[in-house]
Formats: sequence, C-alpha cells, structure tokens
Amino acid sequence: MVEFHSVSNTLGVDHKLTLDGETPPDGRYTLNDDVTRFEVIKGLVTHEYFIETYEHNGSDIMVDCSRISGYGRSCHIYKEDEPLPDGVYKLKRFKWVKVVDGVIVQTGLFKIAT
Repeated sequence: MVEFHSVSNTLGVDHKLTLDGETPPDGRYTLNDDVTRFEVIKGLVTHEYFIETYEHNGSDIMVDCSRISGYGRSCHIYKEDEPLPDGVYKLKRFKWVKVVDGVIVQTGLFKIAT
C-alpha cells in the first residue's frame, strides 16, 4: 500500500511517500491508473508526470509529460519500460523529437537532423 502524506492523502510534489509504512527506494513509480508517474527521492515526491502514448511503427511509445507544459526537452521517453534508443522520432503530425539516452533533447515541427 502506498500512502501520500498530505492533507488530502493525494500525490503532489514535495509530499512524503511511504510504501507499506517504509520509505520506498528512490525511483520512478506508476499509479494503477497507468497514466500518472512520479519520481521519489529520499521518500519525497520530486516530480509528477502524466504518461502520453503515441503509436510509432506498430508499437506504443510513452512519454512522461509535465502536467503543465506537456512534453519537451528533458522528458523521459520509452517503449515497454525501456528507454527509447537514440534517434529522431515522429510522434504525430508536426511533432518530432530527438532522443539521447532515453530523454528528449530537442523538439521540432519538422524532421530534426540526426
């Protein structure tokens, strides 16, 4: 059982988190809704994301997006929980991204040079 220590017992940045009463290991976690991810460091929620899914060559690519600004530079991008290989990907019409080490390093309206 995950418990968020806040006034409303909900997920939020800087909220303390326990997992079965213990401080969880540092890392990235996904809620059961399969669209909310968050990062925990030393028992505190440091980032909250929503997962946006894009179809690419017959499979799904997932991006951890900011709830405020959507996806962009420094967002994690992955396929089947593995970082996406380095390269340039078209997510949708006029939405291209360049990926290095599983992180978006550049976005553009048109295809980006590799």
